[in-house]
Amino acid sequence: MSLKIIAGNTLVPRPYLKKWARWLAQLQEITQADAIWLMSLQGDRLQTVLDSGQPSLDQRTAASELANRLAEQAITARAVVEEYCAEVGCWCVSVPLCWPDASVYGALVLMAGKDGRSLLEWLRHMLESDFRTLHFVRAIDQHKNLLETRIAERTDDLRMANERLAQELSLTQRTAQLLRQMVIHVPGGDEHGYFHKLVQQLVQMLRAEHAFVALIDDQDPSRASTISCYSGNDWHANFNFEIARTPCSHVHKRRGVFISCNLDSEFPETQAQFGLQAETYLGVPLLDEAGCTLGIMAAMGGGDMLEAHLANEVIELLAARTGSEILRMHTEDELRHLALHDSLTGLPNRIHFRGRLEQAIAQAERAHTHLAVLFIDLDEFKTINDSLGHDVGDRVLVQASKLLEASMRDMDSVARLGGDEFAALLPGADSLEADAVFQRIAKAMSTPLLSEGIELFLSASVGCSLYPDDGTDSGSLLRSADTAMYRAKALGKNQLQFYAQHSKQTIQRDLVVGNRLRKAINAGELYVVYQPKIDLRDGSLVGAEALCRWHDQELGEVSPGEFIPIAERAGIISDLGALVIKQVIADLQEWQCQQIEVPKVAVNVSAKQLQTTEFTQWLAESVRSAGLKPHHLVIELTESVLMERNDINLPVLAELVACGFRISVDDFGTGYSSLAYLKRMPISEIKIDRSFVEHLADDQGDQAIAAAILTLGHTLGHVVVAEGIENEQQLRVLRALHCDVGQGFLFHRPLSRTAFHELLMHGNGGK
Repeated sequence: MSLKIIAGNTLVPRPYLKKWARWLAQLQEITQADAIWLMSLQGDRLQTVLDSGQPSLDQRTAASELANRLAEQAITARAVVEEYCAEVGCWCVSVPLCWPDASVYGALVLMAGKDGRSLLEWLRHMLESDFRTLHFVRAIDQHKNLLETRIAERTDDLRMANERLAQELSLTQRTAQLLRQMVIHVPGGDEHGYFHKLVQQLVQMLRAEHAFVALIDDQDPSRASTISCYSGNDWHANFNFEIARTPCSHVHKRRGVFISCNLDSEFPETQAQFGLQAETYLGVPLLDEAGCTLGIMAAMGGGDMLEAHLANEVIELLAARTGSEILRMHTEDELRHLALHDSLTGLPNRIHFRGRLEQAIAQAERAHTHLAVLFIDLDEFKTINDSLGHDVGDRVLVQASKLLEASMRDMDSVARLGGDEFAALLPGADSLEADAVFQRIAKAMSTPLLSEGIELFLSASVGCSLYPDDGTDSGSLLRSADTAMYRAKALGKNQLQFYAQHSKQTIQRDLVVGNRLRKAINAGELYVVYQPKIDLRDGSLVGAEALCRWHDQELGEVSPGEFIPIAERAGIISDLGALVIKQVIADLQEWQCQQIEVPKVAVNVSAKQLQTTEFTQWLAESVRSAGLKPHHLVIELTESVLMERNDINLPVLAELVACGFRISVDDFGTGYSSLAYLKRMPISEIKIDRSFVEHLADDQGDQAIAAAILTLGHTLGHVVVAEGIENEQQLRVLRALHCDVGQGFLFHRPLSRTAFHELLMHGNGGK
């Protein structure tokens, strides 16, 4: 919505009126105001400068009369005045607008809801910031006129002095021209456009070599960072520096202009801090209304910089204007934040969330990836609000927002849509990852909240939609997630439901398997089988590989090829791996107590489990407490896991080997290992992948690959194991290639712990 400029004002340039009209239009849109006026005091009467023209004709007269009356009251009282207008049916708020010298410019009047007052105050500060700027221009013009009068009054006897004043006048005129250009022609430009132009002009006017504007760090006031730096005839990269080790420290402490003509001796670390070489430094603080330092503006150069008193005058005038520009920039940032965030929780609001969602959809479309949208509604929140009051309800909403944020992944975002409704954006997530996020939400909310001595139990009904299956735009994805949320409420609340779940059999199967698997791990319902490993030279039993199996009462026998990837996506693979290791250690301990020679058993370890904090310590303690030796367990890792996050995995593998464990590389030849990494890894065994063994008898390519792996392994001193041996022809080729150990159906299928125990008792390996 645009506002009309009714009348101009000689004190305010028209570009400023246009800018103010845009600000008032934004304020009217944010607050949904019925009308808004900017009035200027002309003599003893008010004149309307900007007018939204919003009320209907029959309400127009009453609204205008009320606006004029409240504006006069605000100007007289020099304070905010507000009154409810029954004819228009809303609140009318008026604030006075004053020049820096306390004279009145006029008033700002807003007809809107009562909560529009805070935003009106922000707008008032922004307008008065511009008044300060215009006031400086007027002061400069007055100063120029004064100098011209003084020159006209001089006589010929003061010619030398007049020449000096002429030089000063020329500089003042250039400063005035620069300020007028920067004030009038760059109103509300891009964020740093003003500062780039400023430092460039500063170098030219002061005959300097470098100039910069730096802001004090809000988090660490001992440091500052430049937002614009010009050096020589080009832009210089922004830099961060420690204030105490530079001449900026004197500017900061004195809150005034500081000059150093011998930087090398007075501040020897300046060049190292700034990366700029110079002899002379001239700096001035950039202050806010309270006199606190916001930043520093400085020029640096050689001995030919402008004389000190002239340079002081220029830089002080520019500093005053620059301080106002920084305040304007900060005020706009705060107003933008208020417009895009929920005032209670600080989370993004609905508008901000939809913008983020549209961005994520565009990225997912380009990358051909997924994303998930969660629509979250707090269960029974209305009961809390109605029974304990809105203050308690607000505190619950704040705590709930923190719990939701803590439950998300690093790349996820949460927003408050309104009331007790929240939304979450999960880039790159599929159904399993969305379910894992919900599980964290449910766990976080399972702990009761304490409010005024009362325990409050929270839960959430969550609906999920997936891109692109359930929608390809923000509106359809939010609607689908909302529909799924209502289904979750209808089915008993405190649960997650997916949109159109009945048509998504794969998703449903994964969720069912994931949920049943989580329960099975907690209940210890999975079991271990052992596939024997045979010495190919003499056929003796040399160990086994522990394999996980799962028979569910509802699902029946579930293949490891199905439930292991689901465990990885659902984030429970570490729990599954720990369960297998505990069962293997318990079996080995039992066999050792029966005076049976304990075999070496290989257990598979995932990347996530390997990178778990204190994994090595936990494993070593588990083996020690069972009375076993570390060499009884072989840690088996796939080649891809071994290469993933090599910087993290290598120290962990070194710790395991130092404790006495052996490392085996599974599926060797399929992960594109670097031979340099392979040489560095503390491994003792590599396993030829079954894909190279399957056609070994009749495929010369597979024979060549197997021979190369065997040669490489033996050269590095590793034991080489072939897996998937199923016939005599494969066995003959492997023996001819001098393979050390084999496993497969030709020798034994995976055996139950009882059957493997019998095999150990008889000591019978295979062929």
